[in-house]
Amino acid sequence: FPPEGLDDPTSQTPVASPSETTEYIVSYVDLCDDIVSDTVTVTVQDLVVTIDTTAELSCDEPEVFLSSDINFNNTVSYSWQRPDGNIVLGSSSSTPLIDEPGTYIVEASFVGICTDTDTLEVVGNWDFDVDVPVNGIITCDQDQIVLTANNDAAGDVNYNWSTNGGSIAWGIFGQSINAAAAGEYTVIASINAFCVDTVTV
Repeated sequence: FPPEGLDDPTSQTPVASPSETTEYIVSYVDLCDDIVSDTVTVTVQDLVVTIDTTAELSCDEPEVFLSSDINFNNTVSYSWQRPDGNIVLGSSSSTPLIDEPGTYIVEASFVGICTDTDTLEVVGNWDFDVDVPVNGIITCDQDQIVLTANNDAAGDVNYNWSTNGGSIAWGIFGQSINAAAAGEYTVIASINAFCVDTVTV
C-alpha cells in the first residue's frame, strides 16, 4: 500500500505507475505467522532535455554538430525544428549537423507520455577575406601573368573569375588564373552563402 498507481495491489509483482514519487510498503505473513514488511520507493521524474552545445558557425567551421542530453536512462525519440536555420542531417537524432545560424528547437519524447523541449540560438561569425596581389605586368616578353586569390580558409573555397577588357587563358574556376591581356580581373571567392568576398584588380 498505498494501492494507488498499482495495477494489482495483491500481486507479488505488481506494475507501478504512480503520478508522483511514492513509497510503497509490501507485507506478507511468513510460515511462522510473523508479518514481514519492506518498502520500495518509486521515483517519478520529469523528462528534461538540454542542448549542451554552445555553437557558433564560422568560415573555418561552416558546419557544426549540435548535441542534446536527457536525464533519463531510457531511449527517447528526438525531433528537431529550425524556424530559420538549416539542418543538413540528423533531424531525428540527438546530434544534428547544421550549416546556418538561427533558432534550433529539440523535442525529446518518451513513448509519447513524457516530453520536453529546449531551444538554442546559433550565431555566425563570417570573417572571410581574399587578397589578389599583382606580381608583374604583361609585356611582349611575358604575355601572361598568374593571379592568385590568397585566403586563410581552413576548408574548400569556390572561385569564379571574370574580366573586363582582359583575357583569361585558363583557371576561371580555380584559385589561380593566367591573365593574358591587360584589363580588370574580378574573383568571387565563397565557402557558403555567408562567407563570400569579391576582389577586383
